[in-house]
Amino acid sequence: MIRRPPRSTPKPSSAASDVYKRQVIDVMGHLIPQHPDFDRVTYMQIVHYKEDSFFPFHRDVAEDTDFGTCIMQLNDDYKGGTLNVQGNLIAKDTGTITFFNNSTKMWHGVEPIYEGQRFVLLIWFGRNMREDDAR
Repeated sequence: MIRRPPRSTPKPSSAASDVYKRQVIDVMGHLIPQHPDFDRVTYMQIVHYKEDSFFPFHRDVAEDTDFGTCIMQLNDDYKGGTLNVQGNLIAKDTGTITFFNNSTKMWHGVEPIYEGQRFVLLIWFGRNMREDDAR
């Protein structure tokens, strides 16, 4: 199960993290769903799947501020490793981007990597705080 590090985990630089998050929005903003679950980037990481690895079907254990998920395929020179979201097999072409919300309710997983290595960019999104939410 992919879990984010707890918020208490020291970050190398919060300012650098914010810069990267803004850069993601600058580059990918036109692709991000226009939905409150995708208002802001809460966390991101690059995941490396080695040959013979896989990720069992699961529903995420997420922070209560995480609402949307993005999975971007960074390479396609491997065999196996197909992403499956709720029974939908996702193309593994480099640059393929999959967005879904409610990752704590959506079953998803990665089939075994038979040959090569798989790299993905994972981005979790949250909602902007609104005055109504603060009350």
